Amino acid sequence: MFRFNQLIPPLLMFMLLMACREPFEPEVTDIDFSILVVEGHIEIGDSETLIRLSRTIPLGSQDSVNPVRAAQVSVESISGQNWSLVQSSPGSYSGELNLPENQDYRLRISMPFEGQVYLSEWLEPIITPEIEQVGFTQQEDWVEIFASTQGSEENQYFIWDYEETWRFRPAIISGFIYDPEVGNVVMRNQDQRTDVCWLSSKSTGILIESSSRFSNDFIPRKEITRIPAQSERLGQRYSILVKQRAISREMFDFWEIMRKNSDDLGGIFSPLPSLVRSNVFNENDPNESVIGYVSAGKSSQKRFYISFEEIAPWRVVEPAYAGCRIYNDTVSISEVQGEFGSGSTVPVIGISNDMGFMVGYRGAPRACTDCTLRGTKERPEFWED
Repeated sequence: MFRFNQLIPPLLMFMLLMACREPFEPEVTDIDFSILVVEGHIEIGDSETLIRLSRTIPLGSQDSVNPVRAAQVSVESISGQNWSLVQSSPGSYSGELNLPENQDYRLRISMPFEGQVYLSEWLEPIITPEIEQVGFTQQEDWVEIFASTQGSEENQYFIWDYEETWRFRPAIISGFIYDPEVGNVVMRNQDQRTDVCWLSSKSTGILIESSSRFSNDFIPRKEITRIPAQSERLGQRYSILVKQRAISREMFDFWEIMRKNSDDLGGIFSPLPSLVRSNVFNENDPNESVIGYVSAGKSSQKRFYISFEEIAPWRVVEPAYAGCRIYNDTVSISEVQGEFGSGSTVPVIGISNDMGFMVGYRGAPRACTDCTLRGTKERPEFWED
């Protein structure tokens, strides 16, 4: 019978030998570390078309992204029409093109400084069915947001993304502000309030599903995201805009490979992204590697809200406000300029004497009282209370 203790002497010898070896740093061969990456969707109708262009970066690089900034990006119809996209941020090209449904489209990317032109294959738009439901379930350690949708034989493959927005408050509320014009602390007016703000975040993962896995092609509850316990996102009011696209089988296979490489970290037999088929190619050099898969169609979307009362009790623990407290020392009226003039400390509580006259204030760090340091106090246009 095999005994585990028989392994001990060989293992000890191996460890001693390894301790004497110098670290091995392999030399990386001179390969193309600047492959074009194309991400995006040609939107039919009045919604926004968004295309992101970047180039791959070598391992060990200090940069996390390498956007393509000077491209000329447009959408062409098979009937010869052309719609240009505008660079809205580095590497992002967008526009509301109002494209009709009844013709095929392709993406054209021109690189003026490189003299290269990249084209997508001709794409037949896919009209996405409406999202049946967006809802949530609450567990002990998280809240799960889900979406349900009805597929069909024609539309079996789906991809989702989302944008979250939530209202929040700072750790400490301040109704006072130092006014340098009068040299004293005054009550904040409505425009000076910093106690209610909003934050937004977009999805980064790959969410795909095939309706063929389910009875009658109905996807009952696709998990969109999980909000962990104590998250600030559910501390006041939360909104999520879920976007759904029906996609082709080829695009589904592409994103499934991307998901395995990113979510599962791949393995020694996982295909490299540069070896995965793309539907974008160099017009002059079809053998050049390009990463990405462009789609075309009409998306559907649904917005959903969760109020604090629906998931209470929900204790919020926001790391940004760890250690926030109101200072114990009272700042006298004669000292307010020196204490609050720089703005790093904010008056929070007014201190009165027995006669009811204000004699000073207790303060707190601005980082604990000013929500605009983390978000915006501009109420989103879509927001509903």
